[in-house]
Amino acid sequence: MTVPYMRQVATANTWAFIKLIFRWRGSVWKLVIWELIIWLYIYYLISFTYRFAIVHSQFEDVFIRTVRHIDALQTTYGTAVTFVLGFYVSEVAKRWWKVWMEIPWPDTVGLCIVAFYRDRKDAKGKAEDRMTRCTVVRYLVLSYVLVFRDINERIRKRFPTLVHLTPHLLTDEELKMILKEDPNLRCWMPFEWLFIIIKKAYEREQIDTEHHNLMVEKVLDFRQRLQNLQQFDYVNLPLVYSQVVNVSVYLYFCMALFAKQYLGRAGSPDDREVLYSVDYAIPFFAVVEFIIYCGWLKVAQVMLNPFGLDDDDFDIDMMVDRNLKVGLSMVDDYYDKCPPLVELKVTSLPHTLASAQDIQRCAPMQGSVAQVAVPKRLQKIVEPAVIHGYKMRDNSPPPTPEAELTQGSEYDKTEIDLLAHDEKKQSADKVEMSKATAISMGHAPAAAESVANTQVLHPTPAQSAGRRKSREPRAADKPERPPSRPPSRPNSRSEKHSILEKTQPMSGHGPSPKTTRADAPKPPKE
Repeated sequence: MTVPYMRQVATANTWAFIKLIFRWRGSVWKLVIWELIIWLYIYYLISFTYRFAIVHSQFEDVFIRTVRHIDALQTTYGTAVTFVLGFYVSEVAKRWWKVWMEIPWPDTVGLCIVAFYRDRKDAKGKAEDRMTRCTVVRYLVLSYVLVFRDINERIRKRFPTLVHLTPHLLTDEELKMILKEDPNLRCWMPFEWLFIIIKKAYEREQIDTEHHNLMVEKVLDFRQRLQNLQQFDYVNLPLVYSQVVNVSVYLYFCMALFAKQYLGRAGSPDDREVLYSVDYAIPFFAVVEFIIYCGWLKVAQVMLNPFGLDDDDFDIDMMVDRNLKVGLSMVDDYYDKCPPLVELKVTSLPHTLASAQDIQRCAPMQGSVAQVAVPKRLQKIVEPAVIHGYKMRDNSPPPTPEAELTQGSEYDKTEIDLLAHDEKKQSADKVEMSKATAISMGHAPAAAESVANTQVLHPTPAQSAGRRKSREPRAADKPERPPSRPPSRPNSRSEKHSILEKTQPMSGHGPSPKTTRADAPKPPKE
């Protein structure tokens, strides 16, 4: 089974990964140790031959030129090896994970039997129903073992012949029936027997139609997964691909046996300029490169067939025992056994001292902008007409920073538009209220409308002062502005008139004409 180490790396820290590096079982050191020893032996053999036999001989220059030439070739060749090896390991890793995900589990079928299969009332029927449930699980595990006997070495060692399956998974009668069939059909015979058992239970009306279809679907899915595993074993990655990658890596380090040699020799300083100047007793960097590349190749070799005897291969032997035990417990030991219902009022769950320290550091499950506060002056409801009108004026190019300091920010312009619209709406509401009050006092409708317009459009000095006081923003609502020169005041009546036109709410009929107190109609005397 794959070497477990999740507990050691549950919390990321440097010391945990340092300890992980020096583990032996399933490690890179265990995989490359013998190849590294052989490579170092050949490396030192060449090195000693050069140091004690070739130096100061007629073959020294030939050896030096050979080493330099191989070193130049290896630099270019290493890029191709890295690309080919990386792609190969990626494909093998994908295939390895797909194989694991295709391994079936009988739990779903066992739970379907528990949920959908109804026992009969009499004692004989109950005994037969119990045998039926256990036989369904046994046939599932039997087909599981028959398939893995052909593709997994550990299962083959455990059950070398079909006789070793009796009397635990096979009866003598079932063994005789299987031995009569072709070896390619033996793996699927338990499924035929299983479907016959489910069909008989359906005919006895112990399983409903919908539940029968669902159980058949789950059993067929179990069988399909086993067949997919056989196909993974039958169809491998192309042999030429594996050969190219392995030959490339091993040839690369055969070249490194010469390319990494020390070429020091006695002579003048001019002779040493083109040679290596550092003599490593142990080729440290070459060893590191060997561990990385060869370990990378070993990863692919281990994952290529996960049904072998490597440390990281799937432990199907353990999974067979687990599936049989869990399946039988579902349909036999714990079948139709439920504790009595008890009412529990659960509002929260307790914590220990250890878990309380962790829960205090947890972030609350809130949105990222749940704590964002919107200013109170921007919480006012805006009607669509005002929004569209402001967008029409907003099509103009953005003002410069200097103009924004003198004319106000975009928030100020928006607030002016909103206040003008609110004032217009409030005036219309007050006119209607004054008109209704005048009519209730006995005025004619025309006279009542004149009275309402006079009171709203021409308020008394006390009413005007109260309105101006209500419009003044509070100190907390005033937006802070950076210190700058005071805004310029309009110098002429025309400039004042243009500013007032900008602050008027837009409408389709243009600005309303000015109304004076002399032009306003007077209310009739009673």
